[in-house]
Amino acid sequence: MTTAKTIPNQALTDDERTLVDTAQRWFVDHRDEYLDTLCAAVRIPSVTDPDHPVEHGPYGRAVRDVFDFALGKARDAGFATDDYDGHAVGYWYGERGDKDIALVSHLDVVKPGDGWTFEPFEPVVRDGYVIGRGASDNKGAAIVDLFLLRFFKELGHEFKHPVRVIYGGDEEEEMTDLQYVVAHYGAPYQAVITDSPYPVNTIQKARLYADLTLPAGPVLGSLESGYSRFQIPGTASVDLVGIPYDRAAAALAQLAATDAELAGRLHLGVANDGTPTLTAEGVTGHPAFPEGTVNPILLIATALDRTGLLAGADAAAAHAIATWLDGYYGEGIGLYRRDEESGTSFFNAGAAHPAPGGVKLELSIRLAITQMRDEVESTLAERAAEVGGHVETVFFGDAYYVPKTDPRVQLLLGVFDEIMGTHADTVALASGTHARVIPNAVNFGPGFSEHERTVRPIVGRPDFIEEGKGGSHGADEWVSLDNLTSTFVMYALALTRLDAYLD
Repeated sequence: MTTAKTIPNQALTDDERTLVDTAQRWFVDHRDEYLDTLCAAVRIPSVTDPDHPVEHGPYGRAVRDVFDFALGKARDAGFATDDYDGHAVGYWYGERGDKDIALVSHLDVVKPGDGWTFEPFEPVVRDGYVIGRGASDNKGAAIVDLFLLRFFKELGHEFKHPVRVIYGGDEEEEMTDLQYVVAHYGAPYQAVITDSPYPVNTIQKARLYADLTLPAGPVLGSLESGYSRFQIPGTASVDLVGIPYDRAAAALAQLAATDAELAGRLHLGVANDGTPTLTAEGVTGHPAFPEGTVNPILLIATALDRTGLLAGADAAAAHAIATWLDGYYGEGIGLYRRDEESGTSFFNAGAAHPAPGGVKLELSIRLAITQMRDEVESTLAERAAEVGGHVETVFFGDAYYVPKTDPRVQLLLGVFDEIMGTHADTVALASGTHARVIPNAVNFGPGFSEHERTVRPIVGRPDFIEEGKGGSHGADEWVSLDNLTSTFVMYALALTRLDAYLD
C-alpha cells in the first residue's frame, strides 16, 4: 500500500508536526487491522428497518447487530461504552464528563439498490480500495474514529475535554437516532460530524419530501421503480396493458433511430401472462449528488411519451412525468433556483408505485437557501392539479447554516489546508448530516472531491468501477484507503486543536 506525500511545513508547530507524522505512521502500520474491521462492518447489512424492531433495537436486527459489533470493538480497546436505548451507541476516551467533544457518524446504510457489479455486503478489497455498501457512507469514517481514539490511547495523550464517539442507526432515513439521544440524554458540548464532504460543510439545504399522485391508466398505473426517496433508482418497469407486442417493438425501433442512447437503456419483454413489459435501466446514486446518474422513471416516461403508444390518462401521466423529471435541479417542474451561497436546488423522484386510480411518485427536494417552503409546495400543487393529481408533504427539514467566520470553521479549514496543501473554502451540501439535529455541531470530512488539487494525493474512482457508479448511495460504492489515511491524520490534528480552542 502507498503512503501519503510529505506534508508541507506551513503553520504546523513542532509538536503538531510530530503528532501528524506519528499519526500517519501509526495508521499505516495498522491499516491491515483497520481493513479487516471495516470489511467486517460492511458485511453486516445494516439497513434501517423500524417496521421490524427487536429487543434493544428499534431499527431492526441488522442495525442492532452492527451496534453490537462496534461496541465489542470499543470494549476490546478498553473504552467505556454507552447504549442509548438502541437508537445509537457510543464510547468514551477516558472518563465521561460534561463539555465533551463527540465525533458523530452512523452505521446504518441505504438499501443496495440495482446495478451492482460486486456483492454489496461481501466487501471486495482491490488496489487499495474497499467496495461495498456503506464502505464510504459512513462505515469507513466510523471505523477511523475508533482507530483514532485507539491511537491517542497508545500515545497516552491527555485531552482537556472528555472525548467520545457516537454512532447513529437511522441517519439515512429520518435521523430519529440522534434526535432521541439529544432529547433523552442531552446534546454533546461540541459535536464534530464525520459524515460530510471536505473541507468544511457550513450549509445544508432545507429538505422537503412529498408524495405526488397523478391519475393514470393501466400502463402508468403499473409503474414500479425504486425503494426509497433517498436514492436515485436503478430500474423501472411498466406493463404495456392492451398494447400488442409487435406494435410496441416497432415503436421502440423507431425511437432507437432518433435516440439510440435512450433506446439502449430500454428492454421489451413479456410477463408470465403474456403482457408486454417495458424495463428501463438507469444509473443509481445519491439524490444530493445527482450529476452522472440516470433516473429510470424519467427514461420510461420519456420513451412512452415519445413513442405515442399511450392514450388518455396514461398519455397525460407519461408526458407530465417526462417533463417534471427532466433535469437534476427542478427545471422541468418549475423549481429551479440557484444562489451564490448554497448553489442549486435539487429535485428527484426516488420511487414510483401504483396508487388507486394512478401512480405515486416519492419526491425528494433540496431547496436553495433563497427558496421558501410555501413557494415550493405551491408550485408542486399547481403542477399536480394541472393533470388532476394531488401532492402531500410528508416531511420538511430546515436548512443548516454556520457562518464561514465561525472560529471552529476557520480552525478546521486551517487543518485541511495545512495537511492537504490547499487554500480551500467552505462547501454547501444538498444532503443532510446529524448536524441538523445536534445543536452547535460542525461538519468535517471524510469525503474528498477527486477534482481538488492538493499536495496529498486525492484518489478518485478506480478504473475497475464503471463510470457513473461508485457513489455513496449508488451501485459499487467504494472508499480509498489512501484517502482514509489522510482523513486519519487530519482528524488527529483537528481533535487536538479543537480541544485547545474550546479550553
